[in-house]
Amino acid sequence: MHTQNVKTAAQETAGRWSHNPELILLNAQVSIIAELARLEGSMSMDQIESREGGKEDYEKYCNVIAAAEFVNHLETCGGITTTHIYELIKSVEALALETEMPTWLAVRNGEILSLADYQAEAPQQREAFLARVKESLLPLPQNYVVNSNRLAPVEEGHTVALLIDAEINRLVSERQWISQCDYEYREELRRLASWKAFPLMSNRSAHYGDDLLNWMRQVAQQLWENGYRVKE
Repeated sequence: MHTQNVKTAAQETAGRWSHNPELILLNAQVSIIAELARLEGSMSMDQIESREGGKEDYEKYCNVIAAAEFVNHLETCGGITTTHIYELIKSVEALALETEMPTWLAVRNGEILSLADYQAEAPQQREAFLARVKESLLPLPQNYVVNSNRLAPVEEGHTVALLIDAEINRLVSERQWISQCDYEYREELRRLASWKAFPLMSNRSAHYGDDLLNWMRQVAQQLWENGYRVKE
């Protein structure tokens, strides 16, 4: 792979992530709303099964924690702006208070405000979220070296950009999976330690360079922390 083509491709990929924080915001909001709708259904079943004594408390506990964290995140990115979304979070709150009130109150950032208050705060919250995304997305390393003697056609630069882009998406998906699986502490640490770009590629360091590989991992981590989720 020609060094210049890979550098061009990586810069194209970096541009996609760093110049479109609005896409990250939109994706985060859509993903959170979808997860809250799913949790609303799960918590409704928790409520029914709790009355019948048919569900472990641990499952209810995990659902309430996840719901509270999602509502917190939706607040911080200015995503509570419509009646539909507001009714969804109020429904989730009511279910959580009935099934696991102490857990909900421990995780939530205060009480649910009125829709008018959320709508008034949304522009400022949105701008603050976008600023955090822009600050957190790391610049492409300038001095990395990709080792290869094989020349490539000019259009390979774009092809490699798509490859790097896809690998960043895969890293985000894998990071989300590790988070969701609730591994035992040491197992989670082991999986996080092995979480890296192109893990099955034996010559990954020689082919891409450690700087670029580390940059991809860091970008994926920052995207995941900012709520970016890959659509299945």
